[in-house]
Amino acid sequence: MDSASGGGGRVNKFGMGYSSNKRRHAIFSKRKIVIMKKAYELSTLGGTQVMLLIVSETGNVSTFATQKLQPIITSEEGKALIQMCLNSPDSCPSLSDNSGDPLSATGFEETDNIDVYHDSKILHKRKKNMAQVTTNTVETITITRPLKVIALICGLIVIVLMLMTLTSTDWLLSAGWRQGLFSHCIALHAPTPLPFNVPNNGPDCYPTREVGYIRVAAALCIVTLVTDIVATLLTGLGLRSKDQRTKYKFYRVAVYVMLLSLLSLLIALIVYPVCFAAELNLGNRTVWEFGWAYGVGWGAGIFLFGAVVLLLCNKESEEIYYKERKVTSSA
Repeated sequence: MDSASGGGGRVNKFGMGYSSNKRRHAIFSKRKIVIMKKAYELSTLGGTQVMLLIVSETGNVSTFATQKLQPIITSEEGKALIQMCLNSPDSCPSLSDNSGDPLSATGFEETDNIDVYHDSKILHKRKKNMAQVTTNTVETITITRPLKVIALICGLIVIVLMLMTLTSTDWLLSAGWRQGLFSHCIALHAPTPLPFNVPNNGPDCYPTREVGYIRVAAALCIVTLVTDIVATLLTGLGLRSKDQRTKYKFYRVAVYVMLLSLLSLLIALIVYPVCFAAELNLGNRTVWEFGWAYGVGWGAGIFLFGAVVLLLCNKESEEIYYKERKVTSSA
C-alpha cells in the first residue's frame, strides 16, 4: 500500500517491519512505561529508521516519527497501514513519501495516540488499567543481626551480676566472719580473736576495714558497672538506629567502653585475692574461702568478654538488603 503527501518530486519508499526486540522498545518515552505487545519499525530503503510503532497490552497504539512523516502516519491511509500491520504477524506493506528529501533518524516526536481497537471489553480493560498505576520500587530492609542482640543481653546480665557482687558481703568467708567490698559481718558466737584484729562489738555488720586493696577493688567494680551500663545503652542505640554509619559508630564506641569495663573487673578480681594473701598471717583463721559473690564477679567477666567478642564479630559486614516490589496505586 502506498501513500503520498505534498507535491511532486522524488518518491521515497518505506518498508515497515516487525521488531522482536521487546527489551529495546519496552521503555519508549520518559512519561510512559508500557508492557509491549508488538513493535514495528518503519525504515527507508537505505535502512534509516524513521518511525517506531508501539502497541501495548492495553490496546493503545503510540508512534514515534519524524516531523515529515507524521502527516502520512496520521492520515487515513496511514491509519489503514497501521491497522494492516497490527493484523500482520511479521511484515507490513510499504509506504511512500513524496516530500522529496530523505528522512533522517533525528527529530523523533510522539504523535497522537491512534485507537485501532473498538471492542467494548478491550476499551473497558484499558480504562481500568489506566485508573491504576503500577510502579517498581526498591525497598531498603535493615536486618538486625542476632549477634548484636545477644551482646545487648550479655550487657544487661552483667548489670544484674555486678549489682549482686557490689551489695554482697560474701566475698571472703571464714569461721564466724563474712567480708565484702563495703562491709563485714560478725556471726553469733564467732571465734575470737576476730580476723585482722577487728574489735568484737557483737554479731552485726559493720563498715569494711580501711584497707587499700578493698577500696581499690570496690572502686573498680563500680567503674565496671557504670561503663557496662553505658556500653549496653550504646549497643541498644546502635540496634535502633536506621543509619548504617551511625549504627557502626555506636557499636565501635560500645566495644571500647565494654573493654574498659572488662579490664576494670579483671583488675579488681586479681588484686583482691593477691593482696589478701599478703595479710593472711593476720587472719587468725586457718581456713579461708572465697564466697559466691567473688564467683559472680568472674561470671560477670565472662559475659563481658562474650559481649565484646559479639560486638567485634562482623562489624563491617552489610546489614542492608534490597528488595524490589511492585506497588499499584490509583491514578
